[in-house]
Amino acid sequence: MSRISEVFDFPVDFSDFRIYTFADDEGLRMHEDFQSISPHVRLTFLVNAPQDVSRQVFGHFSYVFFLDEEPVEREFLPQNYQLAYADQNCNRTFQQWGETVIHSLCACFLCNSIPAFDAHDVASVMLEVQQHRLFFNIVPFDTSLMPPGGQDRSIFNRLLAVVFASPEWGICQDGLDKLDRCGYLGKWVIAGGAFHPYEERSVMLLGDLTGGNTSRAAIKNELLPGEAEALY
Repeated sequence: MSRISEVFDFPVDFSDFRIYTFADDEGLRMHEDFQSISPHVRLTFLVNAPQDVSRQVFGHFSYVFFLDEEPVEREFLPQNYQLAYADQNCNRTFQQWGETVIHSLCACFLCNSIPAFDAHDVASVMLEVQQHRLFFNIVPFDTSLMPPGGQDRSIFNRLLAVVFASPEWGICQDGLDKLDRCGYLGKWVIAGGAFHPYEERSVMLLGDLTGGNTSRAAIKNELLPGEAEALY
C-alpha cells in the first residue's frame, strides 16, 4: 500500500505555473525549475505553462504533458501532449481534475496490477498517437464501453485503457472482460491494470480521438449513452 500512497497522497498545487515529474527512483516530485530535474524522469507535467516553455523541455524527458485550463495553442514537440480541463465538462475544479490526471498516469508505472503491463505498453500508445492534444477520461467500472453503431466504429486512433481497483479487488475476470470490451473503442488499444486506494473500480481512457477536436460532449454521448457521469 505504501507505493499506492506515495502516488495518490502526493499534494499538488495548481494556483500558478507548476512543474511535476515522475521517475522510477525518485517517485513524484515538484520542481521550481527545469535545471533541477533528473534526465531520467518518465513523466513531466507542466501546469498552466507559459507559451515559450516548449523549447526548454525538448529532448530532456520521456513524455511531457501540458495540463491547461483552456486548450492553449502551443508549439508541440515530439512526445509533448496537451490535456485540457475545458474539454472535460466535469463538476470538479481544475486542480482536482489535474490531480487525478497526475496520480493516474504515475500509477500506471508504479502501481500496475497486471505483471505484463509495463512502460513498454504505455510507450506503444504514446509514440503512435497522431495528435498532440489527447483525451483523458475516468469512467465508472460498470459503464458500457461498446461504441454505438457496432464494433467497427472506433472512437480513438490510439487508446490506453487501464482498469483501476484497490489491492483487495485485484484484477478479477470481469476486469479482464472490461479491458476486452475497451478493444472496440480504438483502432489500436493497449489495455492494462493498476491499483488505486479507492473502493470503487474505474477505467481510465487516454488517447487521440478519430474526430480530432470533437467536443467532449459528443464523445461522452458515444461512450456513455444514458450512463453515469465521468468520475475524475
